[in-house]
Amino acid sequence: MKIIIVNVARLNGPYTTGYHSHDFWQIDYYSDSPTRQKICLDGEFSYIDDTQAMIIPPGCRHSIESFAPCRISTIKFELEPHAVPFHALRGSVINITELKDIFSNIFSVSMFEDQTGEEIRKHYLYILLLRYKQLLENSSGNPDRQTRDPRIREALVYIRRNLNAGLTLTDLAARAGMSVNSFIRTFQEETGATPMRFVRQLIARRAIEMLAYSDLTQAEIAKRLNFQDLHSFSRYFRRETGSTPGNYRCRNREPRATKK
Repeated sequence: MKIIIVNVARLNGPYTTGYHSHDFWQIDYYSDSPTRQKICLDGEFSYIDDTQAMIIPPGCRHSIESFAPCRISTIKFELEPHAVPFHALRGSVINITELKDIFSNIFSVSMFEDQTGEEIRKHYLYILLLRYKQLLENSSGNPDRQTRDPRIREALVYIRRNLNAGLTLTDLAARAGMSVNSFIRTFQEETGATPMRFVRQLIARRAIEMLAYSDLTQAEIAKRLNFQDLHSFSRYFRRETGSTPGNYRCRNREPRATKK
């Protein structure tokens, strides 16, 4: 891991960034503000408060709009290509209520000055990413256990059964018997992701499973996942995971038993 910059600063007025992406990881945490911050991650808008932080992987397009003075804590860093399997993570918001000690150590000013402090900061960053990965896997892998609202459970069952059917936000909201705006808000509260990001995560996960554990060709996988062609599947997979399907399969292919 290489830490590029750590910065804790006070913003004295409204603040906004353009919609952009970059080739490094970034974590933003906004605090001491009387209002929530408006964010956009890969085209999807939401609001965050001081119980939440943004985790932004390489390639994730994002923007932030702050409406009042606040404190912003930012860290930018790079990961080794194959150090830990974080390549499938998407930009998202993480609740930090139970992670305050980790954030305190990541942004501790006392760690700025020596090599030991930087190694400690890296250690806590890895812990944070591992916790984030676990939360995403739990919310995607066990939706019925993680959700309390029966309308969202119904939508999740429908998503899983019709993942390859070109799902739309309007269809999912109608399936849940809710307005689109109410469905988005409730779905995100229950799962930690917006509906279409959740769908994209499941499609990427299904593709990962097929590449690692099946003998299907990449073209066959693309067809089963309802992509128009192999090129569109490859572009989608790279955007979601940071790797091409071929490279992912080479690195992660499940070994096959040797026939005797």
